Amino acid sequence: MKSLVFLFLAIFVTACSSRQELDDPPIITSASYQHTLYNGRGQSIDARAAKEDAPIAVTYYTSEADYDADQNGFSQAPSEVGLYYARIRRPEGNGYKQGRDIKVEYRIQKALQAPEVLSGANQQSTDNGVLSTDNGSLSTDNGVLSTDNGA
Repeated sequence: MKSLVFLFLAIFVTACSSRQELDDPPIITSASYQHTLYNGRGQSIDARAAKEDAPIAVTYYTSEADYDADQNGFSQAPSEVGLYYARIRRPEGNGYKQGRDIKVEYRIQKALQAPEVLSGANQQSTDNGVLSTDNGSLSTDNGVLSTDNGA
């Protein structure tokens, strides 16, 4: 019985002393506020670990409430115009300790489009590049820029 207890203690001490000491989590380089222009494809946030072998995981949320509750997140980079919140996690792995999460506000926006050129008698141009019309109406094909008061 004594030898069995001694054997158990020897195994326990060996197992405890053979654990590898984990390094501190690597520094993540990422801006807290990021934006990009819509291109119809998934576009991930810019986040880099200071060490290449350090694991990082990014989860996107469509609202700050979902981010705070850690619910309805998705790992695929968003592709639609809108405001997103991203959580960068630094899980334990590859010899590193787990790090604190990093929050990123991420906006995908549409680029402003140039207004379409008006045709016919309503079209006027000036030397300074400002477009004006006889009837005071200016519009674009997507409705982003329009005015009916000549402003």
